[in-house]
Amino acid sequence: MSLHKYFTGTNVALVAVFAGLIAASTAVPEITLVSGVPISLQTFATVLAALVLGPWRGAASITLYLVVGLAGAPVFANGVAGFSIFARPSWGYLFGMLAASFVVGLIVRALRRRGAVSFVSLLGAGLVSLPITYAVGAPILANKLGINLLTLPATCEGIGDFSSGCVTGLGVGIVPFLPGDLIKVFLAAAVAAAVHRAYPWVLGTRAAAKAKTQANPLHEDHESAATV
Repeated sequence: MSLHKYFTGTNVALVAVFAGLIAASTAVPEITLVSGVPISLQTFATVLAALVLGPWRGAASITLYLVVGLAGAPVFANGVAGFSIFARPSWGYLFGMLAASFVVGLIVRALRRRGAVSFVSLLGAGLVSLPITYAVGAPILANKLGINLLTLPATCEGIGDFSSGCVTGLGVGIVPFLPGDLIKVFLAAAVAAAVHRAYPWVLGTRAAAKAKTQANPLHEDHESAATV
């Protein structure tokens, strides 16, 4: 199968735009937890990319963002750039988001092919991203911080503050993020639903392309090229 149809101007532009959106999401003032993990709008931006672009282009936008950051651009949270990101306990979440975007994109593409794209279905797809992201990020966080993922040290009588060491990876790497991440996924689904209503071709599925072609045959070649 020829790959040239995937590298169209439309696809490249969409990937670049969403990579830029992800980078911009880290510029919004953020809160850094005592564990050293920042809370930013990255979840919103990465989930939105998957919900709008589907599996390949959504993952490509996150990959481009990661490549630019690792190359030295200060696009990671708190202006971190380059491979120094791996010294931070939060780096696993970035790659968790990449894995999650592909899975979410596959779900959305299947929804589009069945003509079942709606706010509710997009919200359900977006929520799938959270356990995947946490499954990658939280164990790495716990390892970097030298704490257990699920169990407290034997010397602890109860959950304490972070400085006491009586914490778990679950307690510092998932629980603090969950309320905010749920809100961000809700907002991403709402924005994605609006995008799909206004631009049903943007996901690039054959079903969407066929529907638009029937409405305007002049778009047939463009939509065939955009199918991913």
